Amino acid sequence: DAFQLVARHIPQGQYAYVFSYDPLGITKLHFPRLQAQKRTAGFVLSAESEIVIPGDETILQLVEPGADYLCILYSAQELPGIEQRLQMLQPRPGEAFSAAFLRVFDDLLIPMAQIRFSSNKMAFEADADLDRQQIAVPLFLKVIAK
Repeated sequence: DAFQLVARHIPQGQYAYVFSYDPLGITKLHFPRLQAQKRTAGFVLSAESEIVIPGDETILQLVEPGADYLCILYSAQELPGIEQRLQMLQPRPGEAFSAAFLRVFDDLLIPMAQIRFSSNKMAFEADADLDRQQIAVPLFLKVIAK
């Protein structure tokens, strides 16, 4: 019921966004971080960079029973309006979280057929299409608390 999310080997020059969605329908943007009322950059400076959520010396703890989702959204460009999109992420009655995510982010996503996912770890390879603005790939971690 307690864990950290660590993202490693992010290509230099790419962007990363990490958010969670809990069983109560609360969405929280964990990265880029909020500091002094402004968001830090989501830009990855080097391939050795690590994103640790919630932080090096803290852990995430599941409080409510049900499914928590953590999403790392990788992008070839900065995603404008990320916080507004996350506000629109509330699933409609009868809508699964995955369908709500697609409704809100589909216009930015690289088509699944063009993404090569690793079979033994949370990793992928994909080429963005900047002309079509298909620039992002999501990786999800679903954690169920009982």
